[in-house]
Amino acid sequence: MTKQDFKTIVGNGFFSCAWIKNDGQVGIVKRAILGEHAHRHTNNPTLPVREHQDYVLGFRVGNGLTPEHKRWVSINPLTVFKLNGVRYARQ
Repeated sequence: MTKQDFKTIVGNGFFSCAWIKNDGQVGIVKRAILGEHAHRHTNNPTLPVREHQDYVLGFRVGNGLTPEHKRWVSINPLTVFKLNGVRYARQ
């Protein structure tokens, strides 16, 4: 899936996903929000959000997460195989 496809599916709400990282491991995010919508969840709401041209920037959130686990994550949309509980074929 392309970066724009990913953002269209997710919209401005919360999402979960699983993807293959560059090192071959599986990355899993149980609850996150797109970086451009994460200003309410970060400690610095005026932080400008800049993402890599090939990756989607998300911010991990959740009531049960400790502060050290609330952090940014870069997701490669080309290797996403599960998004919001729906399996997708990798390209």
